[in-house]
Amino acid sequence: MSTLYFADRPNPHGFEWFLEREARCEVQMWEVAERIIERDVDVVFDLGLPRLEDRDRCRGRGMQTKGAVKLHYLDVDVETRRARVRRRNLERAGTFALQVTDAMFDFMERWFEAPTEDELYGAMIVG
Repeated sequence: MSTLYFADRPNPHGFEWFLEREARCEVQMWEVAERIIERDVDVVFDLGLPRLEDRDRCRGRGMQTKGAVKLHYLDVDVETRRARVRRRNLERAGTFALQVTDAMFDFMERWFEAPTEDELYGAMIVG
């Protein structure tokens, strides 16, 4: 996403700006994924899907294909996640694209809706 959108990112930019671009990326991902699924190849979407409506949208789209849909949920406590983000900020490894501040982390923590028990039925849960 950073190579697609950061060059023309307005300053200041808002959360809505990121959400709009994320939605565009998801549309493109589905266009490619549907062609791959038709060839009986598994596809993994590495998306945050932070809200029930996001997961419902993705699950619904997947169910319109001949592929199977399975949620993978990383059930990791908040302090471990925060420590990982801080370490990523420091290391700036190959996939690093954006410094995530504590304020950004806290905002997303409040934004996130944990999956329901129904959503987790049959899911791959990693602790």
